[in-house]
Amino acid sequence: MQYITPNEAKEYISIQDDVLNYPVKYFTRIPCSEKGWETWENVVYYTNRKKYPLKRKGEGKYWIYVLSNESIPDLVKIGYTKLLPEERAKQMSMSTGIPTPFKVEFAFKCHDGEFLENEIHKYLDCHRVSSSREFFGISIEDATNIIKEIGKRYI
Repeated sequence: MQYITPNEAKEYISIQDDVLNYPVKYFTRIPCSEKGWETWENVVYYTNRKKYPLKRKGEGKYWIYVLSNESIPDLVKIGYTKLLPEERAKQMSMSTGIPTPFKVEFAFKCHDGEFLENEIHKYLDCHRVSSSREFFGISIEDATNIIKEIGKRYI
């Protein structure tokens, strides 16, 4: 574990905010602001993951989407695409194994769609129906909130 300054720490994701459970790589010390403890320091731990790994310019070119299908109740599909989410839903609906079309419930435009998708999938792993599929047993509202929260670093 390596010490970094509080200013350097601003670039990294703290272990409290890391949904992927990366190991601790850095720590910093900040003065304690609690009354009676002013001479003490708080230690904050960080992963080696940067908050904003790439310098982004302009609008993202990827979409994270949440799809539903009335033939698959209580499950949502969460994925990413460079296409418009409606086009991706239409592609998936053309499969002969799907009796009804997919419906776009939520779409989130971002940078680094594959990385965001991986982070979301790992966070939702306990809700995944099959390890080789992108279907999750969560509500549309929960999926939307999770994508918005994790996605903050990808816009």
